[in-house]
Amino acid sequence: MTTLETLRTDLTTAMKASDRPKVDALRMMITAVVSASKQGTEQDPVPVLIRYRNQVIESLETAQGETAEKLRQELGIVESYLPKEPSEDEVRVFLAAITGNFADRMKSARTAFPTFDGKKLASMAKE
Repeated sequence: MTTLETLRTDLTTAMKASDRPKVDALRMMITAVVSASKQGTEQDPVPVLIRYRNQVIESLETAQGETAEKLRQELGIVESYLPKEPSEDEVRVFLAAITGNFADRMKSARTAFPTFDGKKLASMAKE
């Protein structure tokens, strides 16, 4: 089952359970994934969901009260659909095994660890 199919199945389940926050978050994620796919900008949903998660985090920084609580719930839902973020030690071991220049190491690492912080990854790849 693809990520989009999983999102749609979970949307149906959340609707039946009347889980409004999850329904809203899933609808937004599905819209982001489908829109990126139609525009031809992204075939893999993980980067789209990462960008969406980053937008939620940015909104959360300025939100207050009830809005902030809704955004925290939404952030938790979005993160549940992203791959587990590796530890820094796992990334270091991976980078140590890759030979080549900085660009090659970064490209391989970004492919292997799409959710890992890019700035941390770049500093680790320079080591």
